[in-house]
Amino acid sequence: MFLQPPKEQERTSWIVAAIWTASIFAVIPLARAIQGFVDERWGRELFLWVVAVYIAVFVLVALAYLLYSRESIPVGNAAWLIAIAAVFLYWTWQLRRNPEEALHFIQYGILSLLVYRALTHRIRDPSIYLVAVLICSVTGTVDEMVQWMTPRRYFDFRDIWINGGSAILVQAGILLGIRPRIIGGRPGARGPRMTCRLGTAQLLLLGICLSNTHERAEWYAERVPFLSFLQNNPSVMAEYGYRHVDPEIGVFFSRFSPEQLKEVDRVRGPEAAAIINRWHDPRRYPEFLETITPYVDALAHEMRVRVFRRDRYRGEARAHEPGDPEFAYAVTVAYREHRIMQDHFPVTLEHSRYLMDESYVQYLRDHQIPDYPYVSAVSAHLITRWREWELWMAILVGVLVLQAVNWYYGQREYY
Repeated sequence: MFLQPPKEQERTSWIVAAIWTASIFAVIPLARAIQGFVDERWGRELFLWVVAVYIAVFVLVALAYLLYSRESIPVGNAAWLIAIAAVFLYWTWQLRRNPEEALHFIQYGILSLLVYRALTHRIRDPSIYLVAVLICSVTGTVDEMVQWMTPRRYFDFRDIWINGGSAILVQAGILLGIRPRIIGGRPGARGPRMTCRLGTAQLLLLGICLSNTHERAEWYAERVPFLSFLQNNPSVMAEYGYRHVDPEIGVFFSRFSPEQLKEVDRVRGPEAAAIINRWHDPRRYPEFLETITPYVDALAHEMRVRVFRRDRYRGEARAHEPGDPEFAYAVTVAYREHRIMQDHFPVTLEHSRYLMDESYVQYLRDHQIPDYPYVSAVSAHLITRWREWELWMAILVGVLVLQAVNWYYGQREYY
């Protein structure tokens, strides 16, 4: 597929890609069980090692292919392959706190390669790389939409980016590292038109996700019988909220504006504290997330999630010695989350069972990283920079541009 087109029929190439796609979707309901099995026996870090080995094997195979096909390995090709592998490894390391997410690199990296192979039957100009990326991106978006409908799985725009990013890096490896001899020349009409159609599909899918708020999901789940299972779904596709900046703490996110948060904490603080006090047992935390969703009680939900994050990092700090970078980071997170609750949820915290002794708070403050630019991960999925209508305006402009380009290449193809 690099020196000459695949020898098998085009249909066979697409069947192989479809089977791999089906395997990705088949794992969705099993992911939590697999994660628990691996964690119990070998630890979640195994996922990182598996991905690192996959990346190393990919580079070695690519270098071996270059040596076989060119009798030597061009320095530029090798440099690009190693650079792309380094990006993959760095990205994998960035996911170390949720290492199972790095498996997306394997899933969509292989899919990207299989889609490229299938496309070479018909497209042999540089547009093939963009078409392959968009096919994988559309598939990755549908993957996340299916996860949203799967119990105990969650939708995440970040995973859509990881899926698409994996495809981009693999196509970059093919384009810059391998430089297939069968791909060249100026793009014809087929590739650009497929690009426009797939780009339009991707934009519209993202628009659907951005509009699929909890309120809308509840509306159609109540009215469409076969979608009734989506009622009270703890997973959401899109939530809109507010970005808070506290000079002494950092950045945090909330479903309440600063004024709303101050008022709701004052009025409902004791009631919210009573709710989360009933869920004090950390073993019941997963049950709490499914029961007290943000749509049942946003204040209680946000508060309990912050407590969980604070206490999780307090535990991590105890596992390290003072002076270790891991200790300093864990202490910083624990302290900043406590300060967020202390300064912005004061009534709720005061009436809860989650107060900390002032001497311990002072200990955390003394050992934190003072100038660390902290951004809380709690509710970080909230869309805060744009309103829904602004996003749709951008999407529609993008669709119009793509369709204009599609029409232009259609005219060229016709004449």
